[in-house]
Amino acid sequence: MTSRNVPIAICIVALAMMVGSVALTGRETVPRRLAALMSLPPLPNSLAELASLRTISDAPPYSIDVISASPGGANVVRFHARPVDAITIRGNQSLTLNGWAYDGRSSEPARAMMLEIDRHDLIAITYGDARPDVGTFFRAATLTNVGFDASIPADRFGRGRHRIDLIVISADGSSYYRVVDRIMCYRT
Repeated sequence: MTSRNVPIAICIVALAMMVGSVALTGRETVPRRLAALMSLPPLPNSLAELASLRTISDAPPYSIDVISASPGGANVVRFHARPVDAITIRGNQSLTLNGWAYDGRSSEPARAMMLEIDRHDLIAITYGDARPDVGTFFRAATLTNVGFDASIPADRFGRGRHRIDLIVISADGSSYYRVVDRIMCYRT
């Protein structure tokens, strides 16, 4: 399930719970947690929609653990190291990224994560992967599912050098962070 499908799934579950609750009690009720999630604004689908959100100037807590061009590419393992100047994508390799991030202002998991490619393309990535190490390190059980994973096919990039920015949408969906590290790749 992609992060764009999560609000739809939440609404379906909430609707089923409301119908069941009305059938049993004769009153409409929605659990507070689901009501809060249902009231979140939609995720941005374009850079124009992203620009309508408030920018958070602080960097979010995050780590890009692995950057690789696969299959057959060498992994670049970072663990808070300086990013490589540029990773080379050859032929039909995909650019793969994974790590973790969360909303530092609320100390909660982010609403979603996205990649901005060359300041003109915005794509959603998988967010919410289990990262119990992060929850343990920060002593916060709420930060267990803050992992992200992205695999960008080579055909998303033209030949030449490209800049990729990680975007972290705040937990309430009203604002976003731009991760400090920029990922540079070069497609041959």
